[in-house]
Amino acid sequence: MSRLLAIVLAAAALSACATVPDVTATYYLPKATTKVTVVQSVVCNSEGKRVFYHSDASQVTSFSADRDRGHPVSYKVLDGAFSDSNTALAFYDDGRLKGVNASTGGKADEIAKAAITVASIALPIFGLTEEPAAEQTPCDVIKAWGGGDPVTLSYGTTIDYARDFASSDTITKPLKPDPGNDQFVAAVGSSLPQPILVATLKDVLVNPARYEPPEDAEGKPDKKDVLILKLNATREVKLSVSNGTDKPFWEGTAFVPAAAEHDYDVPIPKSALFGKQGFTLALTEAGAITSLGYSKEAGIGGVLNTAAAGLTEAKPKTDAERAAELKGQADLIAQQKRLVACEAGLECSP
Repeated sequence: MSRLLAIVLAAAALSACATVPDVTATYYLPKATTKVTVVQSVVCNSEGKRVFYHSDASQVTSFSADRDRGHPVSYKVLDGAFSDSNTALAFYDDGRLKGVNASTGGKADEIAKAAITVASIALPIFGLTEEPAAEQTPCDVIKAWGGGDPVTLSYGTTIDYARDFASSDTITKPLKPDPGNDQFVAAVGSSLPQPILVATLKDVLVNPARYEPPEDAEGKPDKKDVLILKLNATREVKLSVSNGTDKPFWEGTAFVPAAAEHDYDVPIPKSALFGKQGFTLALTEAGAITSLGYSKEAGIGGVLNTAAAGLTEAKPKTDAERAAELKGQADLIAQQKRLVACEAGLECSP
């Protein structure tokens, strides 16, 4: 019996010697930008009197680390003298937090990006009632650039949410012609309306995790048994593009990180003296929770899975998928040219 007790004490002493290094990692909350692009096909009728155009729009939202919103995490805080500690933090390349204990959480490798959304709509035909007095008419310019075929233009603008929404929840931004297109647009003049983007911040989305710490003897929040992770909320953004009219020809939605005032806490339990407990967390690139789990040795605990209000799980695109996407965009431009040629009364293939 005494020999068995000595073995147990020796094992306890050895376990007490294994400690986690005093390492602190810093993660960053995300920020976002949205690139909005308009592709426009332009042609004149056979008489060279009227300008016809057709527009399509797309948006891509990208995420990066906000260097002004960094938060340290101490591995040492989670360690216990008589417990096994296995803590792993996973990061995106720029330091944003991807997950905690992500290697066993099963969902840390996901990447959620706002997919390119393309909307196409036939616009009202814009006709010139009188030829301008300039030596070269808009249709002369279109014919010179396209050789009788429709001319395809591209416009773009980028929303920087931290900068552009500093003082208002709604912004209006004109889309500027891309380099190489600006001379054509200037020469054609008012025959082509400039696309206008309107973006509006909607309500902050409800967080899938809500933490209410217990109170200590003085009635203050007692957080001594947990390590707090600071996470950002997300917010819906409504986007629309028009040609200077009240009715937009395209509408879309983006989900982006909310301002720092909407940040919230998620607790990580510190090491228990007896038994085992686990914590898993997986985040999208926007910082939204897709998987959150707490577990104990007895099996008590729960796992929360959420669609994160539109930020769905997505694997990185393969080369074949990217090629198919590019082919789809090329096919769209080809069909756009065919449609605008048909509207102008020119020869068009089925």
